[in-house]
Amino acid sequence: MTRPVVQLDGRTLGCGQVRDIAWGTADATVTSDGRERARAAARVAAEVAARSPVYGRTTGVGANRDQAVSPADVEGHGLRLLRSHAGGGGPLIAAELSRAMLVVRVNQIAAGGSGVDPGIFGPLLAGINDGLAVPVPRWRKPRCACSASGTGCRPGPSSPGSRWPQRTRWRCCPATQPQLARPPWPAATWPNWYEPRS
Repeated sequence: MTRPVVQLDGRTLGCGQVRDIAWGTADATVTSDGRERARAAARVAAEVAARSPVYGRTTGVGANRDQAVSPADVEGHGLRLLRSHAGGGGPLIAAELSRAMLVVRVNQIAAGGSGVDPGIFGPLLAGINDGLAVPVPRWRKPRCACSASGTGCRPGPSSPGSRWPQRTRWRCCPATQPQLARPPWPAATWPNWYEPRS
């Protein structure tokens, strides 16, 4: 049976659609407009970075913000930056929540404000649509300097605090993978898109 396909365009994604993709009852793809917005944002980010320092892209962060990154090391710098901000602990969140976070991240990139290369869409969508999940610990690491900026070092593939770039592999979601059965808060406060499995 073919699953419906949700078109991620960076503008119209709703909670029900996130739920359907995360639970595996729908697949996701990025619209051509979303891809073009992401491509344009990546092009602008590269052009700006070629002309002047860009915090975190061509410079270090925090106390190293005045340290330039050599042009030959920009790619390695980005990966190291993600890894240095990764953190968290405790039990893993449910696989569906991990996929939901990835769906939201893909949609944010399709909105065209991040400067992330749209080449990331392929691997992210393949993992999401195949029902894979990124292992995400429930709790974030202690407060750090980047927490004040709002980005924070927090776990999750939709933030710089993801364990994902730490050579963590996608996970198949067998019965032993944490599955979302009931949220840990009272039913009266469940989000309107949440429907527990029976």
